[in-house]
Amino acid sequence: MQIIDRSNGALLASLNAGGGDQLEYDVSTNRYYNAASRWTSSGNASTNGACSAASPCTPVLTIVDAGSRSVVTRLNTGNNAHSVAIDPATGLIFVPYSSATSPAGCPSCAANGFVNGGVSVFAAR
Repeated sequence: MQIIDRSNGALLASLNAGGGDQLEYDVSTNRYYNAASRWTSSGNASTNGACSAASPCTPVLTIVDAGSRSVVTRLNTGNNAHSVAIDPATGLIFVPYSSATSPAGCPSCAANGFVNGGVSVFAAR
């Protein structure tokens, strides 16, 4: 994940926080929320972006402080959890996910309690 100054294109930070399709910003917490369904702890992308036994994905919701440009925390999410939405009124964060086995390549999903598809709800504040 790279944070770039939109006024001049300068790279402000490069974080091991990629692997997501969607990034959301919450003004009240001044944080970015990255639905990183294809994140790997090594920071290396899996082959063709697919998870496998040889290159397992560890899906997380990565929370980044916009002021310090640093990772605050990573919260476990379910398989294929690549979207995120924040309700600015309640501070609730919604992350949908699929079953632990589809698509394949997420050995930690069932172990973390994300067996069947659903929606994870987190509180931003």
